[in-house]
Amino acid sequence: MPATNIKRNSLLVPVLVFASILVLVLMLTQEWIFTFSPLKELELKLIDDRFRQRGKIELGDSSKVIILEIRQESFVQIPPPYNKWPWTRSIFAHVIENLTEAGVKAIGIDIAMSDGDSFSAENDSMLARQIKKSGNVVVAGKVDDTQEQKKLARETNIDKIYENFQNIFFSADSSVGLVTTPSDNDGVYRRYLPYAAVTTVNKHIPSFSYAILNKYYGLKNDYTASRGDDYFEYNNKRIPQFDRYSTLVNFYGTSGTFKKIHLADVLDDKDYKTKDEIDLAEELNTWDCEDGLLQSGIFKDKIVLIGSTMPEDKDIFPVAFSEGQHSGDNLMYGVEFHANAIQNVINNDFLEKQSKFGEILL
Repeated sequence: MPATNIKRNSLLVPVLVFASILVLVLMLTQEWIFTFSPLKELELKLIDDRFRQRGKIELGDSSKVIILEIRQESFVQIPPPYNKWPWTRSIFAHVIENLTEAGVKAIGIDIAMSDGDSFSAENDSMLARQIKKSGNVVVAGKVDDTQEQKKLARETNIDKIYENFQNIFFSADSSVGLVTTPSDNDGVYRRYLPYAAVTTVNKHIPSFSYAILNKYYGLKNDYTASRGDDYFEYNNKRIPQFDRYSTLVNFYGTSGTFKKIHLADVLDDKDYKTKDEIDLAEELNTWDCEDGLLQSGIFKDKIVLIGSTMPEDKDIFPVAFSEGQHSGDNLMYGVEFHANAIQNVINNDFLEKQSKFGEILL
């Protein structure tokens, strides 16, 4: 064999070896063909570790989100027979009216409302009228993604399919946000979807937090982010992608980080009698008295999320942030999860995805 051929072959071997290793590394890290589980698990673990190292971010008065919580004490203050779940819709109409008077910018009702009022249809009408009048309310929605519904969408004129996203109050303002959020393979919730493609209406529908942000920024109800190569663009903000469909939630802390106010304290104005007021025959209102919540100005220009903080409602999930002090301290209520996603966008507090090469080096 000529010497030149031997020399050429000796140079070709390391090049081929290097190229093979490079292709293998790219396949494993960029998930071209399959997801390499150990690397994916490492990626998720590093996200959680970074939160622990960073610690809690104190929002204080800078937070634009207030949680109006439904807790056990709420049931105690509502007179019977209305103190059982699901509550009469007139309660929510009353709360929305008071919050609107207080100058809130947006209200999100993180509660399933797929069926009519159990007491009277007039209560449903009352809530629908108040939602329309306020013009700043987003209701929680879900999508029927069963095979039967998908088949119906394919075989029927899509424009003729009425989709209310499993919420009977969608028609009041046509402002709905999808509350479905994905968990990772380990069951932990770290990501948020800006929108979802809905077959039955053949369009993108904003997620719950982004629908609320639409109200906050004065955008159209059905406005959704657009997807770039490695980011989502929303209202002139570039939000880094974690994958093609989701972003990472930058948690500010554990459960309890966002300010919570008891729903009954907003409900209890001069026109509403709580059980205590009835039993004591005394005016005790917490909303519109001289030193009440209305006069405090606490709700002015805020986003208010109405949702449950009762464990028995099972709207509680493990998230990436944990102080590591005891088992279960990474559990967070769904309404708090949405609050973090909303505040991230308002503050531009976005997380960049760590490159796979960087993860390996770490």
